Formats: sequence, structure tokens, C-alpha cells
Amino acid sequence: LGLVPAAALPGAGFNESGVQIYQPPLQALLYDKNGQINDPSTQVILLIYDILNNHALYSVADLVEEFAYIAGLPFGGSFVLELVKTGLPPLPDTVVRAWQTDFVVDMVEDVKDHLAEGGDLDVFKQLFEAMGGDGVSQDEKENAVIRLVALLTMREMGDPEAILWQDLSAILGQPLGPALIPALKSSLVTEALSDSQGIVNRALERKDALISALQVLAAKVILFSPYFPAACIRGTDACPNTEVDEGSQAMRDLYVQATTTDDLSTLEFGETLREEFLTIFLDELGLKDVLELLNDALNSPSTATILNILSVPGPVSNGEVDYLQNLSLGNLTVDLDPAVAAASLSPEVLVCLANVSSLMYEGQRTKEAWVDGLGIKSVANFRHNFLSTFIEAFVVEEDNAVILAFEGTPYIQQNFFRGLFGWLQDALSSVSEPFTYPCREREGYPAEALCKDLAGKFPGAEVYRGFIPTQNATKIDGTLVKLVDEALAALESARATMAPEKPKLYVTGHSLGAALAKNALTQLLLRDAGDKFASVNAYTFAPPVTGNPEYIGMQNELLERAGKGRTFMILNEYDEVPYLPPFVNFSHGNDTLHFDHGLLSFKRIDTMDTPFATHPLNVMMPPLGYHSIKGQYLPLARAVAGGDGGGCELLCDTGQCGLFKCPDLCKGKL
Repeated sequence: LGLVPAAALPGAGFNESGVQIYQPPLQALLYDKNGQINDPSTQVILLIYDILNNHALYSVADLVEEFAYIAGLPFGGSFVLELVKTGLPPLPDTVVRAWQTDFVVDMVEDVKDHLAEGGDLDVFKQLFEAMGGDGVSQDEKENAVIRLVALLTMREMGDPEAILWQDLSAILGQPLGPALIPALKSSLVTEALSDSQGIVNRALERKDALISALQVLAAKVILFSPYFPAACIRGTDACPNTEVDEGSQAMRDLYVQATTTDDLSTLEFGETLREEFLTIFLDELGLKDVLELLNDALNSPSTATILNILSVPGPVSNGEVDYLQNLSLGNLTVDLDPAVAAASLSPEVLVCLANVSSLMYEGQRTKEAWVDGLGIKSVANFRHNFLSTFIEAFVVEEDNAVILAFEGTPYIQQNFFRGLFGWLQDALSSVSEPFTYPCREREGYPAEALCKDLAGKFPGAEVYRGFIPTQNATKIDGTLVKLVDEALAALESARATMAPEKPKLYVTGHSLGAALAKNALTQLLLRDAGDKFASVNAYTFAPPVTGNPEYIGMQNELLERAGKGRTFMILNEYDEVPYLPPFVNFSHGNDTLHFDHGLLSFKRIDTMDTPFATHPLNVMMPPLGYHSIKGQYLPLARAVAGGDGGGCELLCDTGQCGLFKCPDLCKGKL
């Protein structure tokens, strides 16, 4: 659009002629009909801009003053803020320039590359080792965090040629942009960075004031920024429509307290107010859990392997650019491999359940309209609290079917707290624990003999903790089994005048929801709940790995011996999530299916011999773009079913826009 120098644009370094570039379409930056931004990168830019442009409201000066002192700069933070505010380009220019330069993606890549170099990773390991252990005080843990943040900041500022700074220079434009990189190279900055120990010492000296300033900034952003997605605090439609629990109500009370005060200076951001926003959801997992998980991740032998794989871009592919363009236009046809068809996978069911997995992310009004359009009916739901994963049961009366759907990780750009909690839960997947067979906790299950046989055959089965929130038999019976029974009762009531045939059960979910769905089906079959249904099938989209090889082997045999149906694990090319947490040398199970973009086929694979491949260098897809249910998995499911985009509307999701909103049906397809 003429706002950014050509050298700063993605693909400027390609010497090969004829290379096509894919970049998220400009429409992805716009608000949707519900007033939400669907592109997380744009949400980040809007939030940062709002903070800088209204720094007095957010008390940013206090934080910048601390940073200026820690860095040893001869001028104060207020001077810097006024300079930045004066030189900020207009908001539309900022958003478009950040989009053109791929700023957020480059920022993630830059940090990832630093870690992959090896030296930084070793230092981070040492810091997190200092944070672990029962004998480590809270003060010592905070000191380790301060050292870690100081190290990261110095690493980034010490590399003025990094693409991150080139992007930022282009985004700022005149007059600040051209001065940014020379300033980073100036003696003032280089001399300050040369005193690394002094920076760390001053950071530790000002630790309490720094933490207090960060807490005030976080609290004010949560309460006042129109770009911060605090859905459950503000009581908007993006918060699940269930009973308001104590944690949710506490947040709403704080929001009302702040937004009904005319004079903000009278609002006391004391310790309780500053900490409440963090402690409500950290209490759900425990700070100790988070520290342990980060420590385990950094010291895991696979961490360096994962970083090395993700840091190497794939080869240039014009074919992938053509694929993405045709997908957005609804012009794609994907061949169903005969072996997949022979496994009784139904393309119509695939489309239906991709829709159901998609709608689980939506706000209540959108969800209700989507459910109605599919011809299904919601009859029961469960959620432990306002942060945890939502489970919902639907019935399709005409097809005598029950659908049990699990919400994936909530979109952080629509609901920060639920999204962050979901990502913390995902991150806990790196920690495994022994699988608890229900027959070892309680006797009398109808499938007790099968359960005990499998427990004897697979005694070393372990599950990844983030994907199995509870193994308590009483809780599972009181939630999961109860939800299924409620759905059966609703279906039976609706079909009272019809023939008493056993219904069909479908279990589905995307991402975290896919892993939870697969584990839920295991729990149901081990309790012989499958005997209540004529068939039991799971369609799971982009599932992370649920457990170790013994657990996967147990799931395979359980499905085979139950004889009720299949569990399909559906993976998209270039989607890294289904390869986590082990990333190498693992299997999802027997029915692992894969969208192959080059061959335009939907085929069975074994992840043991199909390693993850990073997307092509000329495709500027945002993080998790290929993981998108609405922008990838759902339109790919339609392509398998032979959909041609007829009657579809434009919809954007995670850096891609296309004819993704279509008049699909579940009724009559199950």
C-alpha cells in the first residue's frame, strides 16, 4: 500500500524470480459482525497502540521510569513516552504496516531463533532450575524471573539487525522509524548493554517497584482497554452462558468498581486489586505447577529438537500459495483415499462434526444460530468454572443421534483469561502421569472384566496431564457419564413415538477439545457406556498426542474389542499442534488421517514415519494459521465432501479469509 519500504516486506530476500508470496488478506484485519477481531496479531498491535497513545491512563510512565533506571539511561521514562506518542503514526497506518511487515510473526520467530541457537537455552535452563524445588522461597523465584526477563531484553536489544527492529522501524515511519536502528547501535545503548551485571543488579534492586508497576498496568489494561478481550469480566456474549461462579463474579465486581468511578485517581490499585486478575486463574493450576512445567519443558531432551525443527522454514512452494487461494475461493477438491473410505469415514459426518467443533468456540448468540442452522439441538452442558473447557451434548432427533462436543482452547483474542487458562492447560501436556483405570478405583462397572484385562496388559499407560483434567472415577461418573445420560433421556423423550432403536454416539472436538474428546471416549468405553449406543465414533480435529505408546496401544485395543466404531484423528499439513508434546517418535493411533496439500488427498498416515514439516518459506501464515478449524479444517472437510463454495459467505479466521461460512447440515447426515 506504499506505506512500507520494499526491503521490509516479506519475501524481499527472495532472489528466485517468479516466487509467489502468500500473506493474510487485508480483510483479516477488520472487525467481524460481532465486533470482534479474528486475527490475534492485529489484536496485539491494537492493544500496544492503545497503551502508548493513552500512557497517562494506564500509568505507563511509572513502568518506563523503572526501565530507564535499570538500563542506566541518562533521561527519564516520561521523556521517552512523550517522544513516542508524538511520533506515533495514525492507528490505521500502524495496523496495516504491522500486517505488511508480518511484525508479530517475526517477533515470535526472532525469540524462537534465539532459543534455538543453544546458548540461551542453557542459560534459561539454569534460571528455571533456580526456581524449582520445595526449598525455594517466593523471593528467590521472583529474582529468577527478573533475571530471565533482563536476559531476554538484553538479547533482543543487542541485535539491532534483527528483523524485529527492521519491522518496527518500518511500522513507526517518519520521524521515529529511521532513527530506531541507529539509536540501538549508538554508544549510549551499547555501553549500557555492556554492563549486563549492572542491569541485572539494578533490576533486582527495583524488583518490588517494577512488579507493582507491572501489576497496575495489567489491571488498568484489563479494566479499561477496549482492545483487551475480557469477555467474562464485562459480561459480553463471548463468555459461555452458564452460571456465574465465584471467580467470574469477583472479576465482574472489580470491573464495575473501576468503570463506575468518575475520578480514576480515587481508585486505589492496592495489592488485592492488582493481584486478583492473576491469582483467580493461577489458583486453578497453582503457580508451582506453572514453574514446574516450564522447568520440565526447558530441561526436556525434546525441547531443543522441537526448536530446531520449527526454526527451519520449508522450501519455497508456489503450489502451496495456489492451494491457499483455491481453498479460500471454495474451488478445492480433495480426493478421499480408498483406504479411508473403507474405514467407514463419512464425508458428510466429517463436515457436520467440523461445524460442531467450530461452533464450540463461539459466543452464545452465534452458537445458538449455528446450532439451529445445522438442525441439531443442545440438551445439556457442563463446565467446571468460567475458565475451564466447555462440554456440550446435542441431539439430532431425525437421525437418532447424540453428539458430545468439547471446546478447544478458547481464542485468546476474544477471551483473554479463558484463552490463557487453556494455553496453560495445553502446556501442562508436557507432564505425564499414570493412567487410572476406573476398575481399580471402583468395582461393579459392566465392563469390569475388559477394564481389568487392559489394565493387566497395559500397566505402564500414561496420559499427558493437560488433556485429562481429572481421573477421579466419581467426578467422571458425575459429569461425563451424567451428560451422556441426560442427552439419551432428551433423545428418548423426543422420539417417544418412534421405534425403540439404540441411538448413535458421535464425539468430537478441535485441538485441546480433540484430545479431551478422545480421552472421554476411552473413559466411556471402559465403563461400558458404549453399550447404550448402536455405534460410537469419534472425529477429532488436530488432536495433540494424548499419552505414551502404552496408552495409545490400550486405546487401539479398547476400540477394537468394543467393536462399536472408530476414532479418527484428523491432521492438517503444516499444523504443529498434532505433533505435540513429543513431536518425534510417536503415534496417534490406527486411524490417523492427513490432509496432503500437494497431492490434494485425504489419506491414512502413521506419524512415526511422517515427521512434521514446517510450512513453505514464501507463505507468511501467522502462528497456528494451519491449525485453524474455520480457516483450514472445516473448508477442507467440505472439499472432501465435494463442496463447491455455493451459497457460502466470506469469513476470516487466524490470518486467512475465504468462503468459509456455508449452509451445512447435520440433520439427515448422521
